[in-house]
Amino acid sequence: MGFQTSIAIDLPTIISFVVLLVVAFIAPLMSPFFRKKGIFQQMHEDDGEGDSAAESESVLSPITVVITTHDNAVDLERNLPLFLRQDYPAGFRVIVVADETDSETIDVLKRFATDSSHLQETAITGSESAKISTVNAQLYYILLPSSSRYMSRKKLGVTLGVKAAMTDWVLLTDPFCHPASDQWLKAMAKKATEDKNLVLGYTRFTEEAPDYMRFLRLHTDIYLMRQAIRGKAFRSQGSNLMFRKAEFLENEGYKGNLELIRGEYDFIVNKFARQDGTALQLSPESWMIEDVPGKKAWRNKFLFTLASFPKLERSTGIRFLYRLDQAALHISLWMLLASAVIFGCFQQWIGLGVAVLALIINIIVNTLVCRSAVKEFDPELPASKLYVFQLRVLWTRMLMRLRYRKANKLDFTTHKQ
Repeated sequence: MGFQTSIAIDLPTIISFVVLLVVAFIAPLMSPFFRKKGIFQQMHEDDGEGDSAAESESVLSPITVVITTHDNAVDLERNLPLFLRQDYPAGFRVIVVADETDSETIDVLKRFATDSSHLQETAITGSESAKISTVNAQLYYILLPSSSRYMSRKKLGVTLGVKAAMTDWVLLTDPFCHPASDQWLKAMAKKATEDKNLVLGYTRFTEEAPDYMRFLRLHTDIYLMRQAIRGKAFRSQGSNLMFRKAEFLENEGYKGNLELIRGEYDFIVNKFARQDGTALQLSPESWMIEDVPGKKAWRNKFLFTLASFPKLERSTGIRFLYRLDQAALHISLWMLLASAVIFGCFQQWIGLGVAVLALIINIIVNTLVCRSAVKEFDPELPASKLYVFQLRVLWTRMLMRLRYRKANKLDFTTHKQ
């Protein structure tokens, strides 16, 4: 006695199978990591640059590095030597801006003085008084007056540092970062051509930072780098930004957002970026490495960025693209999961198999697309976590927006009344 079954599959079922498989393959392509071609091309070109005649020492411009610090004595003592040891024949100066009441930071700066060092005090023109002191031929420091109110002390520090610079190009960074190599300045300076007014460098967290923290920064950077490559930069979340002193001062620097405590990098890029005027430097030698931030500092940076967004121009396009990517990622997941559940409930085992297969394909393709981009910037990020990390991004940002809505908005401004 034989046993025989027949399985009838109608046209609507076949169509649903095709739709599931198409979604599995297509949805992962709606991802910032898939749109990486221009970024990778830029990165490989920068990494392949040599010391040709056009890039000889004679065409490199002197540079002033400005570092603003607030209770960062330990960070400064650890990282400052790496700034001072740069291989840069054209000449450079490092100006550290510190609070006049921060005795620990001042002590650190004085310890870098050589036997032949001397102190000189000169006036810096502007609305705020300050002192600039020479520690040695390369290192200077400015004492930020404690009397300054109703404006961001961070932005005031940047402004005073820029005014004290004696070079056309100023490179802004932070004390809790260090250059990836002694060729950092040289790599950044190669992009400082006559037709550019901004040079954006890449900043990544040290490998000791949690995997998700590093992934989330890269996820945002992919959008920002693509925007810069397309002609007009939007903002910068790193600590590796070079701009022209004269243009900054002529256009009154941070005027219009001085009351906001943070956003010092975002506002420079957003205000001064012009069509095709921004250079992106992605060579690993030009990278800035940021020390692991505490959870509170990491969270606060998110909140301060949300406070700055209403004053940033050109946010519509990048926000639309981000939302489209997130919709494709999450809708495809829930569509495939729902299909598997429905087929299972109706005991449509072939349909269940196709839905599960489509879900597996979706996860694998998504992971491969993401991994191909991530490995260029952070090869230590495990591929097994990338899909979950991408899903987590939306919920992290939603949580931060909820925190921001509940926060006292006076915490983000110097105008407390």
